[in-house]
Amino acid sequence: MAAVSLGGLSGPLWGGLADRYRLHRWLLAGGLLVTALGLALLPFTSGVPAWAGLALLESIGTAAAATVANLFVVELHPQSEWDRRIGWLQTFYGGGQVAGLLAAGVLSSVGFRAGLLTAAGLVALAVVPGWLTTYTPPGPLRPRPCPAAPRPQW
Repeated sequence: MAAVSLGGLSGPLWGGLADRYRLHRWLLAGGLLVTALGLALLPFTSGVPAWAGLALLESIGTAAAATVANLFVVELHPQSEWDRRIGWLQTFYGGGQVAGLLAAGVLSSVGFRAGLLTAAGLVALAVVPGWLTTYTPPGPLRPRPCPAAPRPQW
């Protein structure tokens, strides 16, 4: 779980790369593929270091895809629509998590390996609609400098 949380901290990196270099679609598809790879390799490994490394890989991919999904909302739609659209995005994201946990529960009776391979396959399949239904928002073609983080006022 620590590796999963650590990978989630990479979200700002993916958001910055997407915005600076206009890589939205590539990071969405790449994040999904990296997540699928981590899930697919997990049942063929043993030992805590390998599991932690693959959990980190999976969560880095998830962070990339989830971060870019939110960027599609804020960069392609007016601010007045953000709350509703992000709400729906989070609803579908949460629904997918619940459906995934239910499927994992059912597939666990078949075996641990089958559940992880099924999850990996479903995530890999998500690349197709993700790629076909999104496009990189228009923006500057030159890399933009990243603004400095605000300093605390003590």
